[in-house]
Amino acid sequence: GCSVLKSAAMKTKPLAPKSFTDVINSWPSMSYLADELGENYDTIRMCRKRDSIPSDKWLGLLKVAQRHKIKYVNADRLVKIAASRPAS
Repeated sequence: GCSVLKSAAMKTKPLAPKSFTDVINSWPSMSYLADELGENYDTIRMCRKRDSIPSDKWLGLLKVAQRHKIKYVNADRLVKIAASRPAS
C-alpha cells in the first residue's frame, strides 16, 4: 500500500539539478527560498522563469543549501549548470 511507496520514495536519492530552475525547485517553495535568502519573492520567481541565478547570489544559496543539508546543491553543480548554458 501507501507505506511501501513512501518507504521506497524515502530511499530514492534526489537527482542532481540540471538547471537553475531545478536548483530553485529543490526548496519546498519559492517563497521559502526567498525568505531563507532574504530576497524578494519576485526576484526568485524571475530567476526561475529565466532559468538563471546571478553568480553574486551563489554564496548565499550555498550557505542555505548547506544549512538544510541539500548536498546536491553545491558549488560544483552551480558551475556545471552555468558552463552548460549558451553564452549570452
